[in-house]
Amino acid sequence: MPGRNPRKRALEFGGLDVLESRRLMSASPPSPTTSFVYTETDNSDPGQNAVIAYRRTADGRVTEIGSFKTGGTGLANPQGLLGPDDSDKEVIASPDGHLLFAVNQGSDSVAVFRVRRDGSLDLVNNRPVGSGGTQPVSLSIANGRLYVVNRGNEVQGQAGTVAPSITVFKIGPLGTLRQDVAATTSLRQGLSPSQLLISSRSNLAFLDTFTPPPLNSVPGANEVVPYRISADGKLVPAPGGGVGAPVTPPLLLGLAEHPTRNIIYAGLTGAGRVGVFTYDGGGNLKLAGTAPVEGGAPCWSLVGPDGRFLYTVDTGTNSVGVFSLADPLRPAQVQEFALGGPQNPSGNPSDPRETTDFEFALDPTGDALYVINHSTDAAGHFPQGNALHVLTVAADGTLSEGAGSPRFLPPGIPAGAAPQGVAVIAASRRDGRSDGHD
Repeated sequence: MPGRNPRKRALEFGGLDVLESRRLMSASPPSPTTSFVYTETDNSDPGQNAVIAYRRTADGRVTEIGSFKTGGTGLANPQGLLGPDDSDKEVIASPDGHLLFAVNQGSDSVAVFRVRRDGSLDLVNNRPVGSGGTQPVSLSIANGRLYVVNRGNEVQGQAGTVAPSITVFKIGPLGTLRQDVAATTSLRQGLSPSQLLISSRSNLAFLDTFTPPPLNSVPGANEVVPYRISADGKLVPAPGGGVGAPVTPPLLLGLAEHPTRNIIYAGLTGAGRVGVFTYDGGGNLKLAGTAPVEGGAPCWSLVGPDGRFLYTVDTGTNSVGVFSLADPLRPAQVQEFALGGPQNPSGNPSDPRETTDFEFALDPTGDALYVINHSTDAAGHFPQGNALHVLTVAADGTLSEGAGSPRFLPPGIPAGAAPQGVAVIAASRRDGRSDGHD
């Protein structure tokens, strides 16, 4: 500027630089990422199924990273029939947190993603892999192998034409899958298996053979079925066979393992109770008892990493049950937590609820619980029913929900989609990767 003292001008700008530097130094640094959270849209439009990725920071905030196509298709269930949506572990991570697996129930395939350090995903080979069966619904990993529960095509009241199965894949170093056809386990037609729980403490696995009425009279329905995992990855039936619970109706859904005791918990959905099963080193099961649940239709369950608390997803009341495991054989309920957010399109609490909770997962820190809801509005007019709830876990195991929850799924996902599965990866597990996919 003509006539201005260059030195004075420089000092003025220098003063601004100093002030700005001081302001930036006094501002709080960004909160570090603690974990990545993943859920699946189950979008039934051809080829449009996707995994939604979120980032959670140390201050408890959850923000969306992005949407990543699985290369496959979800399964529509507009009438909300029992069976097609009644499963768990549709999305899981590898033990090292470098891979993420997700089912494509409507196109009979499994997507494998490499997980980048920032939580974003790369689809391995740009396409999913055939599941080796019909309607893959649940995934689990043991000894470098991926186990896929294919539920067949049973629907409520109809046995279907394709029997369920469990298929086994060897996981390659970069996430490639190779099926071991000889390790396939065929199951009885009419069953609707929903989950294979692999013990973290032994070579045992437990299958949940959920089957809705009127097919619950099919032999082997609604039982916890034990298997031994052989050295070559095959599932070998354990002595004694499956065990159910003498409740009415005898629906059994969702398995969780105690971290230090030979105990399996299961939701006795129709009876409103939790089943407690014990087993020995050979896999012999027995029912040790049941405990009442304040909420309606307990479906899925999990146990905290320290074994102090059991949680249940109670779909009949859109709530989560919290139980003390001071006596692991006798769960004692300490809270029934009602999920917040919109309950129906009108917002009128007297109108019927048109959203319900399905699967959930604990944060590795133990201080957060993620619950995925999906809309039950058959007309598809309530996309807000598809949401991820982020709950805070107190030291006494009880739950609360903050102002930032729930988080609605991003635009572009049909309201009739039924998001499913929750997987969580600790951000610290993504450190030190050197395979060229960061």
